[in-house]
Amino acid sequence: MTEPRTEPKEEFVTLEARVKRIPIRAGSLDLLMKFASGFAEFAFNRDGIIYPLFHAENATEAFVISPGQFAGDHKDGVAAMLAKFFAEKNIERFVFVDEAWTLNAVRPNGVDPAEMEKIRREGISAHPDRREVVMIHGQDINEMRIISREILRPKDGKPTLGPVETLPTGHTESRWAILLSHLNKGKLQ
Repeated sequence: MTEPRTEPKEEFVTLEARVKRIPIRAGSLDLLMKFASGFAEFAFNRDGIIYPLFHAENATEAFVISPGQFAGDHKDGVAAMLAKFFAEKNIERFVFVDEAWTLNAVRPNGVDPAEMEKIRREGISAHPDRREVVMIHGQDINEMRIISREILRPKDGKPTLGPVETLPTGHTESRWAILLSHLNKGKLQ
């Protein structure tokens, strides 16, 4: 289970104001995921925070989209605008990088229904077993991958990112799954 961090928010103005064409194209989802993980480590070491960021590529171009902090229903609007932009630009692959709270809900006896209801009501960020991570969601026409890097906050010293952990995607739901629907004809939706 993941839940986006809800820290300072800024209004999403227009998508065009948040898109920048860049000269770096990874050319494959594998390389794009590695690039995103390395970028996240660099940015986190420099700034101590990760802001939401998309890196999207088509056959000849790459784009960085920084939607700013967003939450709740606002995310669905961002997803709809991005889906339209991705279709117009014929985007073939993308990664989304952001900080999130996670909770390992896989337990030998499952999750107690009362605990699950409390999680739904209060969110993962209020759970005592939560973990703070940088989440990297990557997708192309063939697959969706999710990796995370735990944010390690020692008592003394600067926070750092832990090693890469690959998360299972078999039962993953994501509003970002629609972003490549122009290519996959519903394959990953």
